[in-house]
Amino acid sequence: MSESNRSVYFTFPILMLESFHGDSEGTITSIMNYCAYDYIIRNGISGTTNEKMKAAESYFNMQYGDRENSFVMGNVIYDAISGANNRPVMTSISGSILWNFYSNQKTDFEVACFLAYAAIRSILQKKAYVKITNDFLLGRMAGDAKPCRGVEFLPEFVHQYSSRWQLDKIKSELQLNWGLVYYAPRTRGYYVSFQSKMDLTTLIYEVEKNRMLKKMAKEEYAKKLEEAKRQAFDRLKETVSASLQH
Repeated sequence: MSESNRSVYFTFPILMLESFHGDSEGTITSIMNYCAYDYIIRNGISGTTNEKMKAAESYFNMQYGDRENSFVMGNVIYDAISGANNRPVMTSISGSILWNFYSNQKTDFEVACFLAYAAIRSILQKKAYVKITNDFLLGRMAGDAKPCRGVEFLPEFVHQYSSRWQLDKIKSELQLNWGLVYYAPRTRGYYVSFQSKMDLTTLIYEVEKNRMLKKMAKEEYAKKLEEAKRQAFDRLKETVSASLQH
């Protein structure tokens, strides 16, 4: 397998990262096989296996060492995860990041940052920004679609990074070197985006604007509710008064 184009993104089910810490090279190989097969299926590419894989290679700008085996393995993984109308939670990682982790030895902390980055991307998807919690982040880092039910249910590796101190370190690293944009006002949870979508000033503006609009809408509703109650009681008094006169 040769290096892919740095601008190409590989989109794959987040649960494929369950084995990333113990076997990052094997996991990335599986991801690239899955993505090749998924590309072939989604685009209805026909021809021999060799021709189909060449089309995938052209799109991802990379070469598969054994096209036949990569196709077969991609098919197996695809059927197991995405087949039968399954809709797994997806994430998307650039070829340059995958190749970096495939080619170079990484520390446990770097692996944890990679998992957190993939987790946030799986939550953010095409949105400009989202509000998440640590439980949601940890669940996705573990390859789960749902928020973490409790740290005791996390895989051992993710569990090591489940404390607030460790998660704060990861978030700081993602802000410094992974393009994360992070805003944590005094509310439960925090807001995240990436520099490719918006800068910090824009994120804060959007968050506070929406909070202000919601507050104004709530206050307006409260006024309307009070007015409706007043009118209802006035009507009730009139009805009772009329009944007493009879």
